[in-house]
Amino acid sequence: MALRCTVHFTTSGGASTCLPLQLQQLSPSLWAKKLGPTNTFRFSGCIATILCKGTKNDGWIPINKNLWSISFVLALSSMAFLLLIFCYWTIDVVHWWSGAPFFYAGMNSIFLYIGHEVFSGYFPFSWKPFVGNHAEYLAMSLIGASIWVLIAFYLFKVNFFLKI
Repeated sequence: MALRCTVHFTTSGGASTCLPLQLQQLSPSLWAKKLGPTNTFRFSGCIATILCKGTKNDGWIPINKNLWSISFVLALSSMAFLLLIFCYWTIDVVHWWSGAPFFYAGMNSIFLYIGHEVFSGYFPFSWKPFVGNHAEYLAMSLIGASIWVLIAFYLFKVNFFLKI
């Protein structure tokens, strides 16, 4: 099946409406019922790839986290957008997942934020690194976040919600 995009690039949405229209041609029933015809995808990752020429350091604008270059911002925002699309599709469209850990943390987000600010330097949530490599910092962050999710789950079960 040949896919064609007949959208004029001068119209509202421009090139970003081309892929959704192609997806609509592939699966019109899913598109019309669940996603809606007006949703368009913004592919800032393509622009970031062009700006950095597909490499880390050799492009016109290299991907640089310390400088927050435009290619870094576009690449990171496109990855976040793709994760959002994946979560929306699995939770709301096909109902494969309930979004359980995010749901519990979202119900008491203010409590978790205040708790993290107060206890960020204390033991179960963080500790002084032994080696100081990236793996240890990743483990420390994952353990701390997991503990906060468990606290949020407990607070949900005892029906405690901090409100402003």
